[in-house]
Amino acid sequence: MQINRLLFEITCQNVLGEGVLWHPKEQTLYWTDIEGKSLYKCSMTQEVTQMLCAEPANKHTTALREEYLHQVLQVFDLPSRLGSFAFTNSTDTLLAGFEDGLALYNYTNNELTWLSQQEVNSDNIRFNDGKCDHNGRYWLGSMVEKDDIKKMPIEEQGSLYSFSFEKGQLVSERALSGVHISNGLCFSPNGKRMYHTDSVTHKIYQYHLDENGRISAKKLFAKFDKHCFPDGACTDNQGNVWAAIWGGACVVCFNSKGQELFRHPLPVTQVSCLAIGGPNMNWLFVTSAHHNLGEEKRLKQPRAGNLFVYEISDSVGVLEPQIEVS
Repeated sequence: MQINRLLFEITCQNVLGEGVLWHPKEQTLYWTDIEGKSLYKCSMTQEVTQMLCAEPANKHTTALREEYLHQVLQVFDLPSRLGSFAFTNSTDTLLAGFEDGLALYNYTNNELTWLSQQEVNSDNIRFNDGKCDHNGRYWLGSMVEKDDIKKMPIEEQGSLYSFSFEKGQLVSERALSGVHISNGLCFSPNGKRMYHTDSVTHKIYQYHLDENGRISAKKLFAKFDKHCFPDGACTDNQGNVWAAIWGGACVVCFNSKGQELFRHPLPVTQVSCLAIGGPNMNWLFVTSAHHNLGEEKRLKQPRAGNLFVYEISDSVGVLEPQIEVS
């Protein structure tokens, strides 16, 4: 398996693109710009994908693609920063991990129903990465944004929570504490393993996940150089783990044993999140950022903040779980 080629690029210029997910039923891509307080939705029907993937690619066809993309791209303003989300069985409604809590959010009418605001009393903490597991639990982690974490008591640092709906009631549990930047949540195809990173440690860990949503048997899965921070991640139907490497200008694919299969370079350093989907479940969607890059680095990386779409040699995507909320 390998990444064949760059199919197309969405020039969204996100400050901090994140949380990308593919909706197979809608044939639509969703992602968020955390710092831009925006939700993006891009329809990729057969007609759209034929236009976007048409060859040969030249200045004329690239300009046509750009124009066409912006016709099918929708951008929704958000009430606060959105770090992650999951699809639900309710039309136009997401289970949304905003900076200040978990909510049901209808992005068409801006209707917001708060479910939990675990960290809302702290000015130094915001929610960040999240992902739905195969049993319909939503895992949501927080991060330290302002203070020096070394000076903070563990109970005031970031955490990882799991949320589930039981008989119509939301149940939450704290799974991890003492976290600086919770990231990289994803689950093995059989649902028995969870992957998670605290980005500043430069490490990805693997956990056993039981049927009751408890994690155990923490194990080092992968380790990176000091300039590389593992960010968003996903798994494929072979059990491989794909990770976006912030600062490393690449995505890395590991097998289920933590052995690196390959890494693929990107034209930007701040690679933030990824997902596999597309019409044949063989497209790799990769978000990026230009957050705090500075003028000089931005001039060298004019594509920072764009979303990149690559073709994978095999159809390895996994259907994204949907949360039943009604």
